[in-house]
Amino acid sequence: MDPTSEWDDLNRAMGQLFMMGFDGTEVTPQIKILIERHYLGTILLTAKNLISAEQTTKLVLDLQTIAHNAGHPVPLAIALDQENGGVNSLFDADYIHQFPSAMGVAATGSTEMAFQIAKATAQALGSVGVNWIMGPVLDVLTNVKNQPLGVRTTGDDAEEVSRYGVAFMKGYKDAGIATCGKHFPSYGNLEFLGSSLDVPIITDSLEQLSLSALVPFRNAVSQGVDAMMVGGCAMSSAGIEVMHACLSQQVVDELLRDDIGFDGVVVSECLEMEALSHNIGVGGGTVMATNAGCDLILVCRSFAGQQEAITGMKVGVENGVITKSRIQNSLRRVLEMKAKCTSWEKALSPGGNSTPIYYLNTCKPTAKCVHSCEGVYTPACSPIVLLWPADLPIGTNTLSSLQPSHAKLSTKAYESSITVVRDKARLLPLSNILEPEEELLILSPLVKPLPASAASRDIMARHSVKSPTEYAQWEKSIASPPSNASGAALGMVGESIFKEFGRSIARQRNGRVLHTSYTANGVRPVHENLINRASAVIVLTADANRNLYQHGFTKHVAMICKSLFAQGVEKREKPFVVISVSSPYDFALDSSVGTYICTYDFTETALQALVNVLFGDLSPTGALPGTINQSQKVHQSKQHWLVENWNEQRDAEALDTLLQSLQQETPVSQRSELAGCSSSTFLIHHDSVDEAHFVVRNSSTRALYGFCSTYYFRSTGTGVIGAILVAPGRRKLSIGNSLHNRAIKALQQRGGIKRLQLGSRLPSVFLGIPSSSNLERKRLRRWFADMGWNTALSRPVCSMMMLNLSPWSPPADVARSLQHQDMQFDIVQGSEYAASLNDHVRTTSRQGMLEVYQLALADPSEGGIIRATRSNDEAVLGTVVVCTSKAKWADRMPALKASPQVTGGISSPIVSPSVGEYSTLLQGLILFGIQWVKNQQAEAVVLDHIDGDGNFDSLTAMGFKTMHSFDEVSCDADTMRASR
Repeated sequence: MDPTSEWDDLNRAMGQLFMMGFDGTEVTPQIKILIERHYLGTILLTAKNLISAEQTTKLVLDLQTIAHNAGHPVPLAIALDQENGGVNSLFDADYIHQFPSAMGVAATGSTEMAFQIAKATAQALGSVGVNWIMGPVLDVLTNVKNQPLGVRTTGDDAEEVSRYGVAFMKGYKDAGIATCGKHFPSYGNLEFLGSSLDVPIITDSLEQLSLSALVPFRNAVSQGVDAMMVGGCAMSSAGIEVMHACLSQQVVDELLRDDIGFDGVVVSECLEMEALSHNIGVGGGTVMATNAGCDLILVCRSFAGQQEAITGMKVGVENGVITKSRIQNSLRRVLEMKAKCTSWEKALSPGGNSTPIYYLNTCKPTAKCVHSCEGVYTPACSPIVLLWPADLPIGTNTLSSLQPSHAKLSTKAYESSITVVRDKARLLPLSNILEPEEELLILSPLVKPLPASAASRDIMARHSVKSPTEYAQWEKSIASPPSNASGAALGMVGESIFKEFGRSIARQRNGRVLHTSYTANGVRPVHENLINRASAVIVLTADANRNLYQHGFTKHVAMICKSLFAQGVEKREKPFVVISVSSPYDFALDSSVGTYICTYDFTETALQALVNVLFGDLSPTGALPGTINQSQKVHQSKQHWLVENWNEQRDAEALDTLLQSLQQETPVSQRSELAGCSSSTFLIHHDSVDEAHFVVRNSSTRALYGFCSTYYFRSTGTGVIGAILVAPGRRKLSIGNSLHNRAIKALQQRGGIKRLQLGSRLPSVFLGIPSSSNLERKRLRRWFADMGWNTALSRPVCSMMMLNLSPWSPPADVARSLQHQDMQFDIVQGSEYAASLNDHVRTTSRQGMLEVYQLALADPSEGGIIRATRSNDEAVLGTVVVCTSKAKWADRMPALKASPQVTGGISSPIVSPSVGEYSTLLQGLILFGIQWVKNQQAEAVVLDHIDGDGNFDSLTAMGFKTMHSFDEVSCDADTMRASR
């Protein structure tokens, strides 16, 4: 950094290196002092500061104005935790919409949904003046039972956490908000020793962390995350012994900076956390965190602690413990981040303002002013005092325009996240097992309302509580669990969360609903009486793995229901449903709970979507996140999805969306076979090919969960599965099985079918089972083997590419070999050559070849057939198809469309079986194909449909590189064992 004169003042520079919070919903004298005297550069707002969108906008604007008038060269970074689900600092029922938690979003199976939710969240925050979001959460939940993170993280699969984390991050950035990954190096596998003064410990080695927990952080860094929060946990394993990660140079400077390569802003854990402040002290912690490599020191609780932190840094600099270069490097990073997300023009005119900013008569015009001081702010006006007309709300103009789309997205997200993990007895929808006159019992735990929810605001209003801070104090005063009826006040608090849920159910079924709460006192006589009375029972749980009384209560109620029979039904247990409204891990692995549903949080929108699922108005499509899905394999393998015939008019757009989501799921380091594909790629429309494509879809939303293309090539009697595509979030749910079985059944019904094949040469998307990596190859081969294919009898095939054709020349040995052969090469174009080439093409029994040649000859302006013949004989020895990317049939060869360069294609080489010099002739055909493509001004060439029987090496020597490799599998139609 080359600091300008405005940063020569070390106090100004150091002020930019702190993030601090304060109590209250208005500017306090303490935070004003920190901004004006100590040049505090970043403020963390929490739920205790925020009441509504209007109040938040006013508060943020007041803070920015104080900084501007105090001479801050750059605006404040205003940070907020807004993870959705149960962690929302800002809630406004009219303007700020609630979205599912991170795990709830992952349950939708859509990274596009994650991106849109993150973007909407950031748009709302930006509209009230917030410019930095403390997210995404990148922790991998490798120890699911005892971790406080719960649904704040995507799950326990590192790659899945990484995909969704990056999608969230991109959504935030797209709306202009700075991002902060957390909690490095991971809070996903902490061990808690008990006391609040004991630091939670990570016992994983660096090698173990690198294989799992660090994967999302590495990917977030590679994709441009702006900041990273380092936790305050200890680390104890071979090779590393750290008391507090954020105070360790080994963790920050070496692991995060040097190993992972992060050069953004590093934020420390709050130095006032008890385990840290009691062991080291805030002042000493500030020095240690700064020297460890942290750029922003977080001190968010007390004014005394914040003053101690500032003093600690100053003393550290004065004593030479902290170098000025360390301060300057951190300042550079902070200023670079601020430049991306804010400016004085934005900070003093937030996007949500519905009125202009007025200033009172303290404006001092300068030569830079572009107006005559008529009440319109420009950055040249300083100092300023803000004045808002009393009768006009602020902070709601932009939010009003965003409200309809955000409301629609919120509803869609929640409806897509609800997950029916099991329904063994087929109790859903409940309307099928309950008559209107029968009673339904809901048993719910006493839990605190989510801070940002209508329930908590309703409680505040009923008890005359004006702010979140007062609410927390009031709630604490009544927090003792009731042991008898005298605790009714707390009962009302807990029950109010699910009261509206019960009302919604009553309205939906037009029947009686019983509702009561349960506590750590277990199943009481009142519960037993209600269970006996009801015709069906629902138990709600919220983090039962950490609140073990919920687990015990639920199991007890399940036992009672098993011993009772539903009225009017012979030998049928009383219907019993368990619904987890937070962590899905409560009973995910307990198959004794026959009907188990997960909502991932208990906001009003989530519970309304749950009601719609319970009574059949919504088909549940959510899926459990991460590896926990594997535990459901036994049950889910029995699912039979409705497979429908493809309808181009109805399904084309949805297939394009599915292809886009699959392309996004492909790691950046790999080239996807689907690059350049669209829904039209799979449609051949050829007279000699019978097409039949199938879909699994959501009939309500029209989204495709799966697609399968099949072709019957009458010329060879071959039935082909060209592709089986399943949406990333819907895998392991038997969708692929259902599509495969329907495809095989349809192909076997074709008259004259002789052979079945995996992989199609027309269209050229998947030439067989993809083998991009050994692990993926083994997994897919095993899956198809289980479906009845003999994968041991496979043939390697691939597609290749050569870039930068302009300097290319044929290898000398290839040219010499061709000179010694009695061969000549020419190109033929036009359908009049079809008859003369038919006999040659039929020397191969490979499906699609004849059709490729017919298409190429029918489009002579953009391609043709290069053929090889003997000098004294017109008999065709070999052929290959050539084309430009403008050829009509090139749409069926998507690799031509995927390349950013002007690309030509060489496809479907056929060498006569009578030719002894197979390799030489193949090289000759391709050599002349390259020359033809170069003459068409192409910069690159795609070589398609290459058999791997010793041909790969010779083509690599010519300059080709493999793009995609496959295992082509075929079998007799009569011997296929279709999986049932």
